Amino acid sequence: MQAHAPLAPAELKVEDRLVGRRIIVTGAASGVGRSVAELFLRAGARVAALDRHRPEDLPGKVLCLEADVTDPDAVERAVAAAASAFGGLDGLVNAAGIANTGAYAASKAGVISLTRSLAMREQVGPRYALGRIGEPLEIALAALYLSSAESSFVTGIVLAVDGGRSYH
Repeated sequence: MQAHAPLAPAELKVEDRLVGRRIIVTGAASGVGRSVAELFLRAGARVAALDRHRPEDLPGKVLCLEADVTDPDAVERAVAAAASAFGGLDGLVNAAGIANTGAYAASKAGVISLTRSLAMREQVGPRYALGRIGEPLEIALAALYLSSAESSFVTGIVLAVDGGRSYH
């Protein structure tokens, strides 16, 4: 199977796909969470961007909330604030990374070290059925679908957006 290049953000026709939808995005200050928040804003959603460090400089009208997802009381307050501000909620994209335990932090450090030792993306890409590593925007597109009315009969799934890595 030949790898397809990821779409550039400007090529995506997402406008109006999420108009009227009210979505919380965790981990919205950077990485995949930020990409999801930006894409959803472009698609017309009302976004509550939640992160342990207040998200900055997101384009458009966005509700920025500061909360650590490992603190249930803080999350409850943030969700209540978003629901109150938006008059309800339609979805949640949980893109926050959690690093509050020694074991998780150690395993995360091990993964980072292994990744660095691989030296080049070309050495990692062949391990995926599509022959490359995905981009944050590609994960954000899957979240866009799951948060849109187009997925009205989809619920409670774990969607592997991994370029075929789980099958390779």
